[in-house]
Amino acid sequence: MVAFRYLVIVITALALAGCGGSRSSGNNYINANTNARNTSHIITNIQAKNLLRSALHGNNISLHKLKVYAHDRNKYAEMWLGQYYFLRRDYDETYYWYRKSARQGDSYAYLGLFDLYSHGQGVTQNMGKAEQWLKRGMLASEHSTG
Repeated sequence: MVAFRYLVIVITALALAGCGGSRSSGNNYINANTNARNTSHIITNIQAKNLLRSALHGNNISLHKLKVYAHDRNKYAEMWLGQYYFLRRDYDETYYWYRKSARQGDSYAYLGLFDLYSHGQGVTQNMGKAEQWLKRGMLASEHSTG
C-alpha cells in the first residue's frame, strides 16, 4: 500500500510538471467567475490540471476558476480541486471533491478515494472500501483506454 501511495504521488507530480500553460495575472474575479460559468461544460482534464498548477503557485484567479468549474459539476475540476485540498492536507475537502468527481466516473477520483480510505485520511480507515474504490478505478481506466 505504501508503494501505491508513492506511485499516486509521483504520477500526480509528473502530470502537473508536464502541463504547460501560463500564469494569469490580474484581480478581476467577476470576469473569471463569468468566463468559467459560460464555458464549464467544455473544460478539459488538461485545462483543469493547468488551473491547479497555477493555483499551487499562488495564482488566486486560477484557484477561483477551478472552484467555479467544480461547483458547476465539471468532473475534472472536481477531481483536481480535490487534489488541491489533498496537497494542502485538508482531507475532509479532499474527500468531498473526490467523491463528487467519482460519482461522474472519473478514474483518478476513484484512486484518490482508495488512497483516503486505505490511510484513513478524511474518512475512517477501511480497507474493504479502499479495495472497492481501487477496483472501480482500475475498471474505469481499462474502459477509458479501450
